[in-house]
Amino acid sequence: MTADLLHELERLESIRSDIETEIILFDTSRPAEPDSAGLRVPPVQAIVRQRAKQETDRKETGNTEARMTKDTSVETTDQGTETAIGQIETEQKAGWWETVKRYALTAVSIPIAILLIWLLYKLVKLFRNGKQ
Repeated sequence: MTADLLHELERLESIRSDIETEIILFDTSRPAEPDSAGLRVPPVQAIVRQRAKQETDRKETGNTEARMTKDTSVETTDQGTETAIGQIETEQKAGWWETVKRYALTAVSIPIAILLIWLLYKLVKLFRNGKQ
């Protein structure tokens, strides 16, 4: 059995920006003249206008596709009476009960091992003291 997993991801980004700048340059070398409001300002030498426009559009979409295929093989003998189908192997993750049994076995085995080491230590100590 074969499993293929295909995951596609697209991102969406949208940026819009408008910048307008207007610069008025006055000619200060010439005398100031009254304007329509009655203010005395030097004459305009130049007007500089700057425009900047930025637009960015991006899109994000996700797609996941899983494909499972089952491989089988069929063999036929010359007589045409026997048919063999290839074995299909599957591997499954251990269930929760198997996990509990494994941890319980570990929890029981460690104290038993400590008890056996302690008994061996006492026996060695007893024989050493008895032979002196």
